[in-house]
Amino acid sequence: MTATKPVMTVLVGCGAVAELYYSPALKALQKARELEVIGFVDPNLDVIHQLRRDFPEAARFNSLAEIYSSQAELAIIASPPQCHAEQAIQLLRAGLSVLCEKPMATSIIEGQAMVDAASAAPGLLAIGLSRRFFPATQII
Repeated sequence: MTATKPVMTVLVGCGAVAELYYSPALKALQKARELEVIGFVDPNLDVIHQLRRDFPEAARFNSLAEIYSSQAELAIIASPPQCHAEQAIQLLRAGLSVLCEKPMATSIIEGQAMVDAASAAPGLLAIGLSRRFFPATQII
């Protein structure tokens, strides 16, 4: 068990990537009291209902703006790639840290805007590209 309080976490985009990859990891981290999933953002209520089986206490936020008044500290963006830049920038400007699923952005301009927003924000920006840790990738 961790000595610090759990990181209050919101999942933005609740489709297949969220269900298959993030949900099991978030479940384990919540069980270890490393984080607490406090909410979901997705226009599709069916996918939110699927995830709420594992996180029954998590709320549904209708918009990113609703997250701002919550206790959220971290947002995981697993929405469609064309949404990544706009959502990450909004959340960073609101003071949250952001873990954004790959691809980071759909253009260099969007990517640079995300980096600029992260540089000016109190939170961190990270991109979920686990392959970068593979030995073969590091050698290349």
